[in-house]
Amino acid sequence: MSKAFGLFKLGIPIKKVQSVAVFKENLIFLGTNDSNLITYNITKREINSNLNFSCSKLLETKLVKGKKNVEQILIKNNSIFLNVSNSLKFIDISQLKIVNTIQENKVVLICVDECDENDRVMACLNRKLFIYERRTKLGAYQKIKSFEISECPTVVRWYDTTICCGFKGRGYSIITYPSGEVNDLKINPKINLQIAFLKKFKEFLIVDDMSNLNLGICINQSGAPVRSTLLWDSKPKIVNCFSPYVIGILPKKITIHTFYDQQLLQELSLTDVRSISTSKFKIILRTKAGLFVLEKVPIFTQVLQMIDSGEYEKAIELFEYNENPNQTENEHKKQLRKIQIKIGFKYLEKMEFNLAFESFQKGLLDPRELISLLPGFSSQLGEYQPTNSFSISKSTILTFIENCLYQKRQLETIDNKTDTVENHLEKFRSLLLKYLESNRKTENEDLKASIDTTLMLLYAEHYPKKLNLFLSKAHNASLKQCQKYLMNKKLYHQLALIFKGVKMYQEALEIWSNLGNGNYAQKNVDPLKSTIELLSKNCDSDNIMLIWRYSMWVLARAPDKGIVIFTKKRKKPLPPNKVINFLKKYGNEKLKLLFIEFIVNVEKTEQGKYHTELAISYIDNYLLLINKSESLIGDNNSINNINTITNKRNVSELIIKLNNLLKTSTKYNPELLFSKIENTELYEEQVLLLDKLEQYMAAIKILLKKIKNKKILKKYLQDKDPIIKEKKLLSYLDYLLNVKSGQNSNENNPNVKKALKLINTYPQDLDPLKVFQIFPKNLPLTDFANFFNSSIRESVHQLKESSLINNLRKMEYLHSQDELQTVNNQSSLIKSSTICDVCKKRIGLAIFARFPNGKIAHLYCFEKDYMCPVTKYDFRKNN
Repeated sequence: MSKAFGLFKLGIPIKKVQSVAVFKENLIFLGTNDSNLITYNITKREINSNLNFSCSKLLETKLVKGKKNVEQILIKNNSIFLNVSNSLKFIDISQLKIVNTIQENKVVLICVDECDENDRVMACLNRKLFIYERRTKLGAYQKIKSFEISECPTVVRWYDTTICCGFKGRGYSIITYPSGEVNDLKINPKINLQIAFLKKFKEFLIVDDMSNLNLGICINQSGAPVRSTLLWDSKPKIVNCFSPYVIGILPKKITIHTFYDQQLLQELSLTDVRSISTSKFKIILRTKAGLFVLEKVPIFTQVLQMIDSGEYEKAIELFEYNENPNQTENEHKKQLRKIQIKIGFKYLEKMEFNLAFESFQKGLLDPRELISLLPGFSSQLGEYQPTNSFSISKSTILTFIENCLYQKRQLETIDNKTDTVENHLEKFRSLLLKYLESNRKTENEDLKASIDTTLMLLYAEHYPKKLNLFLSKAHNASLKQCQKYLMNKKLYHQLALIFKGVKMYQEALEIWSNLGNGNYAQKNVDPLKSTIELLSKNCDSDNIMLIWRYSMWVLARAPDKGIVIFTKKRKKPLPPNKVINFLKKYGNEKLKLLFIEFIVNVEKTEQGKYHTELAISYIDNYLLLINKSESLIGDNNSINNINTITNKRNVSELIIKLNNLLKTSTKYNPELLFSKIENTELYEEQVLLLDKLEQYMAAIKILLKKIKNKKILKKYLQDKDPIIKEKKLLSYLDYLLNVKSGQNSNENNPNVKKALKLINTYPQDLDPLKVFQIFPKNLPLTDFANFFNSSIRESVHQLKESSLINNLRKMEYLHSQDELQTVNNQSSLIKSSTICDVCKKRIGLAIFARFPNGKIAHLYCFEKDYMCPVTKYDFRKNN
C-alpha cells in the first residue's frame, strides 16, 4: 500500500476536552466541560527528515458562567459555531468574542452549509430544524427558516439545497431546502448512522450494514446511488472526507480510501477514536489517550512514488482529484504537466515510444529535451540546458536502444525481425518528427530555431521528400548548424538541397560540381541531374555567370543532357549570341542547332538571322547526310545497312523541319536559302522560297517539270490573296503560251487549249486586258466567248454590289445628318432657378452646355463634350 498519511501525537492535555475543531493549518479549538474554549497553535517541524509538531496555547475564553459542556464546535469561514448546553453561540475568530447567542431548548446538533457561497448554519432540536444566516457586516446571524420534523436526527450534513439526515431506527432522509420536502431513502442500517460529504462530486457518503456488509454508499443530491460502493472489514464509528480521501474510523484502526475509485490505500493502527475534525488543510483526531494529527504526505510526493511503482494512470487520477487550497489553477496545471512528463520518460525507458510521446504532448515537454537525445544534435539546443529528466540523458537514444536490446538478448526475449536498432530508432525519429512539427508555433525564438534546425536535418538525412516542402515555406532553421552537421556526416547532396531551398545557388552548385568531379563522394545521388535542374529552372540572365561556370562540367560529361540548361523557357531569357558563342567552344554543332531551334520555335524570336541560320543548319545537315548515304549504298555490310536506314530517317526528319520552318516563318532570308538548295532535290522547299521571292513562273516550272503533281499545282494556284492569285494564274498562262510544243498552228497547239481552259476556269480572278496581252493575236474571238460571258457577268455583279454599298452608305450618312439636325434644333430654356447638374449651382449668366440626354452643365464643369458629366455615358457609341 502507498503511504498517504503520517500519524503524529500532539502534546496537548485533553482531560476536560469534550469537542475539537481545526481551523486552516495551525489553529486548534478545544471545547471543555467547564464552559471554556481553548485555542492552540501547532507548528510543523522537519528535523533530519523526521516530522514532528510543537503546540503552544494562545488563548482560553470563558463562554458562559458555570460548568457547562461545549458539546460541538463547527467552523465556517471566519465564524465558530458552538453548541454549549443546548445553546447555539456564534464567535468571530478574528476577535474570539461571542457575537450572538440564541437560546433554544434542547439543541442536539448543529450543522453548517458546506457550500462555500452560503454563510448559513442549522440547529437541530427535538422535532425542529432552525436555519440561521449571516445578515450584517458585523457577523451577527439571524433565523430565516424553520422545519417541522418527526424526530431529531443523530447525524446530519448540508450542502446548498440538500440536507442529508440520519434518524435512529429509520435510516436516512433527504430534506430539500428551502421547501422542507422529505424523501426517505431505502437504506436503513441497524445502528451507528454515519454521513460524509464528498465536496469534489457534491455527493454524500452514507454507511450501511446491509447483509452484514459494511458499505459506504455514495448518493447524489436527489438520494440516488452513484458510482461503486466502498467496503470496510468492520463497521466504521465515524467517516469523514479529506480530499481526495475518505477517512474511516474503525474500532481498532483508521482506513484511508480514495473517494474517486473507493480503493483502500492505507491503514493506520489507532484505537478509541472519539471524534474527528477536518479543515481544508488538517485532520485532528480526539482519542482517550490524546490528540493526534493525521498529516497528509504531499500529493506530488505520493504521485512520484506511484509513478516509480508503475501506477501511471492512478498517479494522474490521484493528482487530478486532489484539492489543494494553497494552489492556483495554473500551478495545478503546471504540476500536472510535470507528472505527465515524468510518466513519458518512464514509458521511454520501456521503449514504449507511442505512449511516451502522448505523455510528452500532454505535459508540453520542451522539444529540446528530446532533441538532446539524438546523437550529434546537442549543438541544436543553443543555450538551453536539458533537465536530465531521462535516466539515460547523458547518453543518446541510440545507445539506450542498443543497451535495451542487448539486455533482451541476454534474457532471450528478442524478436529478431522487429527488435532491431534501426526499427526502434526509426520509430523514435518519426514520432519525434510529428512532435516537433506540432510544436513549431511557439513564441520562443530560440526554441523555434532549435525545432526548425532539427526538422531540417531530420528531413535532409532521413525524409528527403519532405525537405523541399519544408524549404518552400518560411522557417527559422540555422543554416550554419545544418552545414556543420551535414558536412561532418558527408551528406553533401542534402546540404546542397538546403542551399538551393534558401536560394544560395552558388553554394549548392559548388557542392554538386565537387560531387560530379569526384572531389566529394556520396552514393545514390545524381549531381548531374540536380545541376541541370537548378540551372534551367532557378537561374536566368540575372545570374548568368552561374550558368557559364557550372554548365561547363555538365556539357563536358553529357552534352545531350546539358543542353536542357539552355533550352528551358525563362522569364528573363538568356542572350542568344552569348549562348551560341559559349556552345561553340564545345565544337558540337548539334548543341547549337538545338538552342537555335529553341529560340525560334519556343521563344519566338523576331530576329531574322536566327531563322535563317536555323534553316541553313537544316540544309547543311541534310546535304551532309545525303553524301553519307550515297557512300553507303551498295554495301552489303549489315552495319552499313542499318546506318543507311538511320540516315534516311534523319534526312526525313530534317526535311520536315525545314519545310515547316519555311511555311510558318516570315523572318528568314529566302534569296540566301534558295541559293543553298537550288541545285538539290528539295523541290518543294524551292517552290516555297520562290513563292516568297514572287518568282511565280520559276516556281510553276519546278512544279511542272520536277514535282509533276497536278494536285500540288492546283493547290499552289489557289492563293487566298486575290492579287497574288491573279499573278500566279497569269504566270502559268504565260508559261503555257510561250513554251515550245512542236505544233505550228495555234489552234491545234495543246498548250493553247490548256490556256483557254484555264481562263474559263478562273474568269472572276483574271483581268481580261492582261489576258489578251498574253494570248496570240491571231486567235479567233469565238475562242474567248465563254471567258467574255463569265467575265462580263462578274464585272456587272461587282458593279451592282459596289453601287448598292455606295447607296447604303449615302442613306446612312443622310440618316446621321438628320439625327444631328434634330439634336441641334432642340432648345433649352434657362431660368433663374435652373441649376447645373454637376455642381448643383445656378447657371446664371455663365456659358453652359446641354447634352443629348438633357443634362445641363457649366462649361467649366465638364472635360469631354462627348461624355455626359453626370452619367459618364459616351455618346460616340451611337455613331
